[in-house]
Amino acid sequence: MKKTISLFALLFIFQLFTNAQCNVRKYRYIKKYIKEGIYLLDRTYNNKKDKPFKLVFHKGSTYGVYLLNPSKVLPDFELKTQEDKLVNGVIAQIDTIENYALYKFTIKESGQYKIKLNFNTTEKACVLFVLTFISKESCD
Repeated sequence: MKKTISLFALLFIFQLFTNAQCNVRKYRYIKKYIKEGIYLLDRTYNNKKDKPFKLVFHKGSTYGVYLLNPSKVLPDFELKTQEDKLVNGVIAQIDTIENYALYKFTIKESGQYKIKLNFNTTEKACVLFVLTFISKESCD
């Protein structure tokens, strides 16, 4: 009985650590890699439990999405409008040596946008998603 309880405890602890991989030292990663823009939010994205999510962006604003500390590979980033149309003009800066990516985009119309990360694998994988505000077009 003690062996069974010990085994379950060990498996539970192992599960906690494997789920937390992308969250490990997240502030260290944010401080190291976020060089452009003002930090807005972060979240750990997991391909097994997380679905595409929605955020509201404002017209004329430029945002940056950083993908940091992937457990497997860097996922593909996709930004779509409320009408499910792919947003054009997303600029990707991918660093395969440091293993992170920055995607910059300027919003043409205020509204809700859908963000999807595709890991291209059936294996469990995660990444630290960080959103920054880069700039706002002037109102001339």
